[in-house]
Amino acid sequence: MFDLKRQERLIVIFLTLTLIIGAAVAYFKKSRPVARVDIETFRLDDAESYSGDDSMSGLNTTININSSGVEALMRLKGVGQALAKRIVDYRTNKGPFHSKDELMNVKGVGQKLFDKMKNNISIE
Repeated sequence: MFDLKRQERLIVIFLTLTLIIGAAVAYFKKSRPVARVDIETFRLDDAESYSGDDSMSGLNTTININSSGVEALMRLKGVGQALAKRIVDYRTNKGPFHSKDELMNVKGVGQKLFDKMKNNISIE
C-alpha cells in the first residue's frame, strides 16, 4: 500500500474510519431532527403567580406582575434579571400595579417592550 510501514497503514486506516464514522453521524443528525423542548423550572413561591397552558401545543403563559418573583418575571419576552429586579423594586416601593400600562413607568420598559409582553402579563 504505497510503500507505507505497518504503523503508517494502521494510522491511515484509523483516520479513514474516523472520517467515515463522522460523516455517518452528521448524516444521521441531519436526517432525524431532534424535537427541542424548552423546559422551565421555577420555585414554589413563583408557582402561585404562574398560570398558563402547560401542554406541548401551546406554551403561552401569563405572569402576574404584582406577585411574581424575579425568576418568573424573567420568563417574559425581553426581560432579563436586571429589569425583573427593577420591576420587583418598583412594586415594593410604589405598591401594586393598578394597570398593565403602569409597567411602562419602570426604567427600561418602553412601548416596544411593553407591546411584546402585554399579552403575557396580568395584574390580578
